[in-house]
Amino acid sequence: MTFYEFIIFKFRNIGPALSSITDVYFDDGPLLGIDSITNGPGTSFSNPATPANLPAGNNAIPPFVTTNNFSADSNSGPPGVMVNGVNPNEYVMIVFNLINGKMLNDVLADLTDGDLRTGIHVQGYASGGSESFVNGTPIPEPATMLLRY
Repeated sequence: MTFYEFIIFKFRNIGPALSSITDVYFDDGPLLGIDSITNGPGTSFSNPATPANLPAGNNAIPPFVTTNNFSADSNSGPPGVMVNGVNPNEYVMIVFNLINGKMLNDVLADLTDGDLRTGIHVQGYASGGSESFVNGTPIPEPATMLLRY
């Protein structure tokens, strides 16, 4: 049996539509804390995110509440939030330590049954709008689109 002390979440923007993942949030599960953030080419993220909770996360069922600052966002300094975010064909990786005794299978099971949820805030659409998603599902808003990550 293999035990993992950490897990890596990799968020990619597979494009092709103009958009930028600017915030990443985690809601509960077997995660202990963020160990590190690995920025891919063109991205610059740090912990925690501002705002502290996923925009429109209260519209999710059940409401999405970020756990213990388990979040990261693109840095607002030059060249800007959307440029530093995950744009088409870019990625960011967030490494978490796991609660003692928890393993990869616990994380996968919790993602499947909803005990662990991930949320992303995406900005920079051609329309000028933004959207929030929980585990790839849009949070109910007037206009939505499907995003895989």
